[in-house]
Amino acid sequence: MKSHWLLLPIVFAQTFAAAQASWRPANRTVVVDEHGILRWQDTGEEVSLFGVNCYAPFSIDYHRLKALGFQIERVIDIDLLHLARMGLNLIRLHVWDREISDREGNLIDNEHLRLLDYLIAKAKERGIYTLLTPIAWWGTPNPSTGFSNFFTMQQMTTDPVARKAQRNYLAQFVQHVNRYTGLAYKDDPAIVGFELINEPLYPPGTTDEQVRDYINALAEAILKTGCKKPLFYNGWGGKFAAVRDSIVDGCSFGWYPTGLVSGRSLKRNFLPSVDDYPSMRVPELEKKAKIVYEFDAADVPGSYIYPAMARAFRSGGAQIAAQFQYDVLPLAPFNINWQTHYLNLVYTPNKAVSFIIAAEAFRRLPRLKTYGRYPGNTRFGAFRVSYEEDLSEMVTEREFFYSNNTKTKPPSPEKLERIVGCGSSPIVRYDGTGTYFLEKLDDGVWRLEVYPDAVWVNDPYGRPSLEREVARVYWRERVMQISLPDLGQSFVVEPLNEGNSFRTKAIAGRLTLRPGVYLLSRQGAKVGHQRVSTPSCGRSP
Repeated sequence: MKSHWLLLPIVFAQTFAAAQASWRPANRTVVVDEHGILRWQDTGEEVSLFGVNCYAPFSIDYHRLKALGFQIERVIDIDLLHLARMGLNLIRLHVWDREISDREGNLIDNEHLRLLDYLIAKAKERGIYTLLTPIAWWGTPNPSTGFSNFFTMQQMTTDPVARKAQRNYLAQFVQHVNRYTGLAYKDDPAIVGFELINEPLYPPGTTDEQVRDYINALAEAILKTGCKKPLFYNGWGGKFAAVRDSIVDGCSFGWYPTGLVSGRSLKRNFLPSVDDYPSMRVPELEKKAKIVYEFDAADVPGSYIYPAMARAFRSGGAQIAAQFQYDVLPLAPFNINWQTHYLNLVYTPNKAVSFIIAAEAFRRLPRLKTYGRYPGNTRFGAFRVSYEEDLSEMVTEREFFYSNNTKTKPPSPEKLERIVGCGSSPIVRYDGTGTYFLEKLDDGVWRLEVYPDAVWVNDPYGRPSLEREVARVYWRERVMQISLPDLGQSFVVEPLNEGNSFRTKAIAGRLTLRPGVYLLSRQGAKVGHQRVSTPSCGRSP
């Protein structure tokens, strides 16, 4: 039976869904030029995609959600709504091949594959692209018959029977027609590419030539289907020469600079550890595209580090990056499945805003530019990070984003159009702990979205258990004071989201409100159609 704590976030997301606008679908095709740069085929502009890994269709997330009685499609809908609200434009999955294949590598059309179809299709509707790694190899708590059950990861590289099964599976996987889009994976522009296998391991003494032959064998199985999408191979074993000499388009990287599974929160300053990621610039990969399949500041509870990591990726030349991993909303109060990682818009609001800022940094910072070493690099472009203040910031004339209390004054308050924050700033004074989004719709008319208070009641990186709640949300009335020249000191506050009847009026810019979505309008401003047409919660690339 679902507990009261598990029901709360579902209800919360339903109330906000009605207030969201439509997104431009993820339907642009990605190509690779002769220099190894990912570009949009329609404009030739460089690709820049930033997001998260998410796993509701597979493995422990699927297993736990099913055991608790959740409808997984609804969970996917809610999480994608929040990812789009965060301005993310990418999800990456290493697919649990064990759950959707047999011993010979034949694709099995089952519940896991259907949910993968659903996730890809719904992400596409939200303007979110998908990067797929068809072979994970990893075990699963769910019943499985797949070929990876019968081989070690080392055997996957050199065993001819294992290779035959992988080739058979890859060919069928990319030709699978998504039941919700009507497109084969190889033909859907919302799927930006395929990373052949997740984190390969090699038998002792395996040569670069053997790895190259393995890479080419897997890549050829996909290319023979007519697939023209970029193909990537994981470089974490340092086999860069093998990747260089292979037929794949790019190399994928992972980064966990704080280690993994410490069993507790790590609260020291890790900014000196994320100045740069130089392995992306090794000469062997000069003509190969670079992506980051997984990264995180594992076990770090602070909100200061994500933009600095995004900066390092851009300095290395990365064009796609995906954090590992976003916590599905119903399980986020317990951080139950991926102990060393914790990210969720509702339950980790400060970290989530830091991640929103990191996404902006990744898209805006130029590729290959370096910024020196800490502490001289804490300001870069429109961005600033501070361990001492536990703060990430983005400040421009139109935008003001901050992950924690800040004293920074935006340069032109009268020109602001978007504010995303936690805590207080010279523009918004707020005594709650949840995230808020404030967006200009027209002169004197703004949209305010306020999330409930989130409180951590245990160390989220300790031993996970459904008996050990780590975060809790509270639906409290809170005081907010807004100092925007465009709104003035007296403005009307009207609810927008379904079920919200909380109406009030600001006096001297000060108002009391509950979590929800509101229309703020200056006295005499023309509201017009904004009541039903609100700005997109996602950003098109």
